[in-house]
Amino acid sequence: MDLKWLEDFLILAELRNFTQAAEARYVTQPAFSRRIKALEAWVGTPLIDRSTYPVALTPAGEDFLEVVREYVSGLLRSRTDLRERFAEHESVLVWIMPGSLSATFFPGWWRRFSPLLPSLRIKIIAQKLLDASHSLELGAGHLMLFYRHAAMPPSLEPDRFESIEVGVEQLVPVSAPDDYGRARFSLDDAGDVPIPFITPGQDTIISRIVDQIVERNGSVVSFDTVYENANADSLRTEVVAGRGLAWLPSRLVQAQLGSGALVAAGDVAWEEPLGIWMYRAIKAHHPAVPKLWQAIIDERNEDYSESASSE
Repeated sequence: MDLKWLEDFLILAELRNFTQAAEARYVTQPAFSRRIKALEAWVGTPLIDRSTYPVALTPAGEDFLEVVREYVSGLLRSRTDLRERFAEHESVLVWIMPGSLSATFFPGWWRRFSPLLPSLRIKIIAQKLLDASHSLELGAGHLMLFYRHAAMPPSLEPDRFESIEVGVEQLVPVSAPDDYGRARFSLDDAGDVPIPFITPGQDTIISRIVDQIVERNGSVVSFDTVYENANADSLRTEVVAGRGLAWLPSRLVQAQLGSGALVAAGDVAWEEPLGIWMYRAIKAHHPAVPKLWQAIIDERNEDYSESASSE
């Protein structure tokens, strides 16, 4: 059974004239009549009473008409809905990343590649690493952008997901200044008094890196957690207010360090580099993902070539 047979039947039921119905369907009348007969053969009973003028529907035809109207209408609504929904899906690229990257690194980085995909809209979902990895696995986002460090590698299966480094960041300890412009809370001369600590939480990449930094420096410094929040902007606000010390991405506090609202709370030994990596499912369905991925690879290859030629 062909859908166009049902559409033929609907127009014939409306016009009650084979010639007019054939013209409305842009086919010859003999071809139109054959399609109606084919539909009747498929149903197994006559649907049209051809003995009257204008033609009429048989009792079976009347019953069948209600079914066909509902079926065709529902089918066309479903087609329209699917087209709109998946067109919308392909016009939006969903990223999963921490709030600090969405506020600092991502806007400038994305401007380099957005001309390749001018009609694309961006949606950002802010999550912690463990939640973000899970969301990417479930297909809740197309791409994940995150800090990467050996202290907390993402739990993504390498046979299903791949990654590429797109930037670097420096994790730096910061504090509000005292009256003399020095760190109010300093790692270099902490003494025996616990330092008020502002942290994104225990199960975060930054907290694990901080543990490694402290251990690496062989320090006996201790901390007293006074504020915990996964939102990096909120952490920065608390540090500026003088409530304690925090390790934050350098891009996030660049303006405050420049203005003197914040100062370094320790020398470079207390800092730690972070990679910024992008992740995708190998079987990504969004058409923009492979195009963007290849553009990043091409840019990296160009950078390597320029670096090699300048040596």
